[in-house]
Amino acid sequence: DYAKALDCYRRAKEILDRMPDNFLKGLVYNGLAKVYIGMHDWKWAQQYLTKAENISEQSNHLNLKNEIYNTSLQYYLAIKDIEKFEEVTAKKDSAVEKIVKNNTAFINKEFSELEKKNTVTEKKNLRKTSYIFIIAAFSVIVWITMIIRKKQHNQKLKITKERFDDVHQRYSELKGQIEVKEIAEAEPTGITVYNSAQQPMMPAATEQNILAKLEKFEKTTLYTRNTISLPYLATYCGTNTKYLSYVINNFKQKDFNNYINELRINYIIAKIRSEPKYLKYKVASLAEEAGFSSQSKFANAFKKVIDISPSQFIHNQKSM
Repeated sequence: DYAKALDCYRRAKEILDRMPDNFLKGLVYNGLAKVYIGMHDWKWAQQYLTKAENISEQSNHLNLKNEIYNTSLQYYLAIKDIEKFEEVTAKKDSAVEKIVKNNTAFINKEFSELEKKNTVTEKKNLRKTSYIFIIAAFSVIVWITMIIRKKQHNQKLKITKERFDDVHQRYSELKGQIEVKEIAEAEPTGITVYNSAQQPMMPAATEQNILAKLEKFEKTTLYTRNTISLPYLATYCGTNTKYLSYVINNFKQKDFNNYINELRINYIIAKIRSEPKYLKYKVASLAEEAGFSSQSKFANAFKKVIDISPSQFIHNQKSM
């Protein structure tokens, strides 16, 4: 019940606000942040989380730090702030390592003290051995748990990054398609036609300059970057996105996305034919090297260019 939890934390806050920052105040601020996260009230969640984080940074209580870092990860994942998520993950991992290190130091200390008393009776020695075994087993369990949690966090981070990259790629593709559509509406046939009554979109010298820059671009491997976009290529060619879309659409006879995809596919085909090691690559690895955000997009683009799938093409090359 968020309302009851909020009321309890607020009462505790009123008492602790009259005191200097301490362990309990940090827990209360953290609790308030958790409640507001659960209520999807991001403004108040951020306010109390910031206060909790400030106390955590000044405190030596590792367990307090770990608790607040867990809440921070929950908050930054909810608002999709990957940069902060990674930053807090690093801090949490550091705190966890210190906790494990302290636990290990504690075990070593206990072990040393037990060894000093090793001259006592066999019964006491047996109890000491059992005690050490229990602590060691507990430490191993804690360590394994921490490793599992770390892997889970890394997996979540990887999934979130992939989602962000996919959204960014879709945005770039959509933007390119919109700009190309604007040009297509101006020139329905896709072919530049000038007459005495029609003003050309740009001087012929500008068109030739853009085409020369595109030819230079095609000789690089910049198109394999998964962040390549129409604005980036326009900057590279020293022009604007409208002119660039027009030139690609009319002189390359395709839109921006298909133009980039065809360059990528031809690049991979050349690699497979010239370097035998590429015949051993998985399709996912080929897609990544070509700059595609997913294996499925790579496969679709590949088949669109040469009418067969990547797997079939590799099989054919091996049979030659």
